[in-house]
Amino acid sequence: MSMRLRVKDLAGTAVASLPPRGDWREGAVHSVYHHTVNIRLENGTLISLISRRAPLHPFAIRLDEDEMERLQGIREGGACRATQAEIRLDGQNGPVVLSWGREQLKNLSADRLRGAAPTAAILEILNRKAEENAGKSALGFIADPTLNSPLLPWRDRIYRLIAAALRAESKEAVWVGKQLVGLGWGLTPTCDDFMAGMLAAFWFNRDYPVRKLAELGECLAVCGETQTTAVSAQFLKWAAKGYFSQGILELLECLRGKDEVCLCAKLQQLLSMGHSSGCDTLMGIVCGMRYGGTWI
Repeated sequence: MSMRLRVKDLAGTAVASLPPRGDWREGAVHSVYHHTVNIRLENGTLISLISRRAPLHPFAIRLDEDEMERLQGIREGGACRATQAEIRLDGQNGPVVLSWGREQLKNLSADRLRGAAPTAAILEILNRKAEENAGKSALGFIADPTLNSPLLPWRDRIYRLIAAALRAESKEAVWVGKQLVGLGWGLTPTCDDFMAGMLAAFWFNRDYPVRKLAELGECLAVCGETQTTAVSAQFLKWAAKGYFSQGILELLECLRGKDEVCLCAKLQQLLSMGHSSGCDTLMGIVCGMRYGGTWI
């Protein structure tokens, strides 16, 4: 007898990457963590099953809290099958089935947030928060040049990437960016989170040349396929197309308005992501928001 789990919501991009309804695709459980189960289909597509407490991201299906506990019998390497409206996993006590409806799909595109530039007061809060938390990121020297870091040997290349990206010089940014994909630590390495944050800021800015942005994003995504972790590669893949985690999008939404209290709350939410992922991402967003201004 199969066990059916309740889906809270899921990214529309996650569903779009699945085969058409009725056309099943085989796969296997890629990795299992306390609040996440990643599955990989035979075409390379990665899907994350996550707790409702985690921010939704572009390849995620979010489950009700108690449902994650029922996935404890899922093990790495276990078989799975997926179609447009359902995923089946082999559990220790029989099949585990997830299904959903169209009303549960969420749009995680940054493109829909394009609009007026943030006010000076809002940007000041963003910059100040980055400076206050610089010590929590290996890229903190971007906000506070006095900080030491294991990534200091790559500082000049990181600065070259930022400068080229801010000038929309995609060829130079691509050449340097290739050397930085996968650099750092964690399930999503430091420089990957940073570059995803910078891409988010560029997608948010309606004045950034879309063609140049696509060139940079696509190159980083291609490099990610061989240079970084499977999870991080998926984040870069979707960032290249303008899709980001819910926490990043909610922060960008606040940047469009004048609600400083809301912005501070969303900044704190972002900073709580992972061991340093939120801080690394914030460094990228802060740098990306300088397009059209000055850089070091």
